[in-house]
Order: sequence, then C-alpha cells, then structure tokens
Amino acid sequence: MAKSLSIFGFFLVLVALLLVFTELTVPQFSFIRPNDFCPTEYEKQEQLITAQRTAKQQKTYWVDSLVNDWYANQRFNGTILVAEKGEVIYRGALGYGNLDTKDTLSLDAPFQLASVSKPITAIAVLMLLEQGKLTLDSPVKKYLPTLPYDNITVRHLLTHRSGLSRYMYLSDNYWENKKVALSNCDMFELFVKHQLPLEFTPGTKFVYNNSNYAVLATLVEELSKQDFDEFVHQSIFLPLGMTNSFIYTKCKHEEIPNRVLGYVPGGRGKFGEVDNDYLNGVTGDKGAYSTVEDLFKLDQALYDETLLKKSTLDAAFTPYGNLPNNYKDDYGLGWRIDKYRPNIVYHTGWWKGFRAMFIRKLDTRHTIIALNNQENMLPYKLCWEILDQLNNMPDAAPMLATPEGETGEQLGGGL
Repeated sequence: MAKSLSIFGFFLVLVALLLVFTELTVPQFSFIRPNDFCPTEYEKQEQLITAQRTAKQQKTYWVDSLVNDWYANQRFNGTILVAEKGEVIYRGALGYGNLDTKDTLSLDAPFQLASVSKPITAIAVLMLLEQGKLTLDSPVKKYLPTLPYDNITVRHLLTHRSGLSRYMYLSDNYWENKKVALSNCDMFELFVKHQLPLEFTPGTKFVYNNSNYAVLATLVEELSKQDFDEFVHQSIFLPLGMTNSFIYTKCKHEEIPNRVLGYVPGGRGKFGEVDNDYLNGVTGDKGAYSTVEDLFKLDQALYDETLLKKSTLDAAFTPYGNLPNNYKDDYGLGWRIDKYRPNIVYHTGWWKGFRAMFIRKLDTRHTIIALNNQENMLPYKLCWEILDQLNNMPDAAPMLATPEGETGEQLGGGL
C-alpha cells in the first residue's frame, strides 16, 4: 500500500512538472477575428504602388520592344519620348545623326521640327492675343497694312482658311537669286508686289498651306518689335528651360548649330544629305529645332497655364469645320484635331529629310513625340500604335503620388 502511494505521488509530481513545462514552452493562442487579417492602410498603399510600378514597367518594356523592332527593320532612325499623366515612361535615341561618320544620336540633339513648328508659332500669336496686341477676328491688314487682301483675319491664318497662294511657288517664280536666303520680310513683299488672287474666299474652305504660318511669323515680328526667332526664344524656350531649342533662319546663320543631319533616299539604298537651301530663311511654318525632352517641357507647360490660359487653349483645340468629307481630322489654332479619336490634338512634320510627330491626348495626358531624320521613314504609324496600345493597357490602380526619391523615368533602348 505504501509502495502504491509512493508511485502515485511520483506520478503527480511528474504531471505537475509537465504542466509547468508546457506552460513555459507552448505559445498561447487567442481567438483571432477575421478583420485582423486585413492589410493596414499603409500596406494597401504599398500594394497599389507596387501594382502601378509593375504596370508601368510592362508599358515601358512593350514600347521599347516595338521601337527597337522598327529600328531593326529600318523603319525608324531618331529619338522618341512617351509619357502618361505627366511622367516619362520611355525615352530612346536609335540610329545615327550623321550617316557618314556614324555619329550616334543622343536625346539632346536638335532635329528640324518641320511643321511641328506651327504649334509653337500659334502659341506665340496667342501670347500676343493675351497681351492685348491683336484680336483673332481682326483683318491682318490692320497690323500689316501693305497686305493686298482686306478680308483675311488672324483666325483665318491660324486655321488654314485664308485662301493665300503658296509662298514656295511664288518664290520659285519670282525670287531670282536662289543662292540668297529668302526672309519672312522678303516672302511677304512677294505677296505685296505680285498680288496673286486668293484661291478661295477666306473662311469658306480648309486648305493646309505653309504661307499662313510664314505670314503669322511676320505678324509676330511686327507686333512684338522683335525678330521671330528672338521672340520665341525669350518668350517660350527660355522660360521653359528648353535649352536645346531654337528657331533657325538662314538669313542670320549659314550653318545650323549642333544639328542632326536630314537625309533623303537615293539610288541603290543610299541616302543623300539634304542641302540647306534658300527657303530655310523663312520661319513660322518650319524652322524650329528641338528635342523630344524639350518638347515634353512645352507639352507640360500647356497643362499648367504657364504660357497660355486654359480658355485660350480651349479655343486652340476647337475644330473649325468647313472640311472636305474625306478629311479625317480638323484644324484648330495651330493643332490638328482628330475627328474620330476624342480628346486628341497633334501635329505632323515633313521638311527636307525630316519627319516629326507630336501627339497629346488631353484626357489621359498621354504624350508621344517622335523625331526622325530620314525622310522615307514615317514615324506617324508608330506613334499611333503606341497610343492605341497604352490606352488598352491597365494602370492597375488609380494614380497615386509618386514616392519620394522615385522619378519613374525610364531610358529606352537604342544606340
């Protein structure tokens, strides 16, 4: 009996020790509410930022692949920038600025913008409008009294509805010494001297014509009392920090500084450098040189009213009608307006070996800028394809503030 009690006591002591040991080593669990598994607000923000970063990288990789494919297939030689919501997602320089020396292109190399100069000219005119120095529906003759046409208004020039003849044909026939650069003043005097009849009644038709913007540059010079290149530099390029941009006129400089060379195709797959001919003295319709990054600065300035009021820009982006039925786009004050794609303003460019494209989608703030220095390569389709694809790719989440220290800018491929 005593032995049994001893064994029983030993058993009790062992159980007690086991209970103590278990209390010390086994973690305590309490009932966990389902809500305790929900992420915190900070975690939600981190998840959204990660999702956005991933979506942005996917867009960057897709654009990079497409652009490099175009370059590899000899369909693009130039610089390109793609942005959305004010943030660059791709930038690239692919190919050569000089085909003979094989100098590779860089993002800060200025290209001739060709007709992408026209939005810049329109901005200059609209700045004078906001300064009270002109009104859009006043006759141009009010400001340039020797103009031999009474019923052409400033608005007619801006919207390509003036009926003016083409100054390039006029100069071909009447500018005798083609070794001497034709200035805007010279061009204007040809209209005054020869007084060719208007091609149609102003305001009744849309006919895209470089004469309109060459005369507008002359108007800017008259009202600002500055040369056109100086006015644009001081009023637009300098305030926006567009340090690689300028208006070139052969009347002032024989050589174009730091330029990318333009090429046209020749025989047997060769390319010839384009001559700097006498028409490069005229500005306004062309003559602006810039880079994709500088043009992006201009693009962003048009959103924050740095240069022009929103009401003025709304008027610039308004279509004016009177178009032939086969035209797919209208024209506002310096911008082409797509009739079938809402909220898009853009401009193309083509002059002496250069092609350019500048697209702005106003509601999503997509920006696509492409500058090409081989005339047979058309970047227009490339830019539209990029825009269409980006519109179909999800953002993954609503736009959030960019985390401190992260720019989101990515450099694309190319040489």
